[in-house]
Amino acid sequence: AAAATLTILSPTEKASADPFTTRTGESLYVLPTTRASSKNATSVATTMADLSGLLGDGRTVEESLLKLLPVQNRAYKSLLRSLVDSVSPIKSRVIESSSLADATEVSIARSVDDKTWRNCQLALSKALKFFDAQRSKLQPLFNADDTTEMTVLKSERGEQVIGKLRDGIESMVAAAQERNVTALFETQSRSLMALAETGELLVVAFPYDVPATGKFANLPRLQGRTRVVFTMKRGAATLGNVTIVADGFAAPITAGNFVDLCARNFYTGLPIEMLRKRLG
Repeated sequence: AAAATLTILSPTEKASADPFTTRTGESLYVLPTTRASSKNATSVATTMADLSGLLGDGRTVEESLLKLLPVQNRAYKSLLRSLVDSVSPIKSRVIESSSLADATEVSIARSVDDKTWRNCQLALSKALKFFDAQRSKLQPLFNADDTTEMTVLKSERGEQVIGKLRDGIESMVAAAQERNVTALFETQSRSLMALAETGELLVVAFPYDVPATGKFANLPRLQGRTRVVFTMKRGAATLGNVTIVADGFAAPITAGNFVDLCARNFYTGLPIEMLRKRLG
């Protein structure tokens, strides 16, 4: 059986692996690169269409993380709308065309008309200009009880993620100019993740009180968000990493218990069993 070891990352550290990609490096909801075969393109496109159906409105992992953040910053909210809405028409056409039995990467890319691409490029160019004009309003918020070390860490982390966000938006503009569906979806994914990381530093206060008495009094709680990386091994061979985002904004007690178990090395060396079950 495979054994799991893990590394706990603080909110100011960067995960060692892309949290939402497979072991082969393919995202679960974007098309493969142009080097992939049309057969693979059809397979991944079908996966994307199936995932969209499961999510209902086609919301990605990054969008879900963004919407869970209790951030009231107007610049943040405006950028979120722009980065999602500008790509939505293209994503809708791609999902629709990928559902066809004879869909290929080429036919999927051609399903997006010139006007849709122009509108996307214009919207993203406006988003980039808006970002440059409002960049100062995306700087981290500091609390009165922050230590000097915490203030420095927040400042450094803020500069890092804001810079990554600008690079992502700029790459989205370039992808729209080149009319590259795969690159557009990939850069949108990175941009939204960078925006989520920026938003984590814009939370004024924890959105609600967790009871400090009664049955919750002695339970660990996570008042924020952190990442845990599980490294799967079989003997000396590393099979791959799985990154989990523990979100205390959505479930502070559940996330707190999980991180507490990680800190106590509960999962380190824990055997993993593979179970295959046919659904339907």
